[in-house]
Amino acid sequence: FALYFLALEKLKDIYALNRGLEYNLQRKNFEKIKEALGAMIDQKLTSATTAESLKAKLIELNRPSLKTILFKMFDEYSVHWKDLYPPKRPFTLINARDRLFHRSEKINPGDLIKETHRLKFIVERLILKMLGWDDLSHAPYKGWHGFLQKARE
Repeated sequence: FALYFLALEKLKDIYALNRGLEYNLQRKNFEKIKEALGAMIDQKLTSATTAESLKAKLIELNRPSLKTILFKMFDEYSVHWKDLYPPKRPFTLINARDRLFHRSEKINPGDLIKETHRLKFIVERLILKMLGWDDLSHAPYKGWHGFLQKARE
């Protein structure tokens, strides 16, 4: 899962860089907002340590979300993902990544196996589309759709 997600993140980074999508706002404009938010944090919190910890994260607000960039990239390259999930299920790869790497939560091994395969197929589809390949009939291979679309029991 980790290596496939790293590949997806690198493709996303290159895509964002090439399209000028690294920031939500120009740095000069964002600095004003960051200063205002920092002042509000200082005003509302009594713990200087907590205030500094929150203010250190403010810079991240100017970075577009991973989901935003991924979905722009998927749209541009016509990469579909809904067929890899049970009907009406949302895109869950980012949540799985967050649970594994950012929140240190346990994840059901069966769910992780499914997420790994979904991620693999999405990365394959994206790379093939970036290379101009339109036949994605083998990503995923036959037989995987039933497994991936089956809801957890």
